[in-house]
Amino acid sequence: MSPMTLSRLHCRAFAALAATLLTTVAAHAATPNATWTVAGRQGIIQMVIVPVDKAQDRAAYEQQIAALCKGQETCFINFFTNSTNAALAVPLPDAIAAEPTALLRRSAKQGVNGFRWSCRLKRPELDCF
Repeated sequence: MSPMTLSRLHCRAFAALAATLLTTVAAHAATPNATWTVAGRQGIIQMVIVPVDKAQDRAAYEQQIAALCKGQETCFINFFTNSTNAALAVPLPDAIAAEPTALLRRSAKQGVNGFRWSCRLKRPELDCF
């Protein structure tokens, strides 16, 4: 094969890969509640969007906390759902900010490792916010 033919093949392969990636991103954007998404940060606090069907699943939170705080002694996370599929931005749009689910506050300096549910979820825990 000539160098020109190889170049064309590489361009076609790249175009096919790019199309696949764009389709995957578009599918994810159309279903933002399908995965846990880090919406952004404000200072040291991460804001994470929780799939609606996992909003009360403590084991699912523990998996995400382990991944998001990996190797960090201090880790602050605010969790929210996004049932209206509002566009993600920082600061969070009111539609998302109105749907808190939980808070994680792990501080090596203060010796705190706390997880609290939102009272909005009407869980039996007494220490909700």
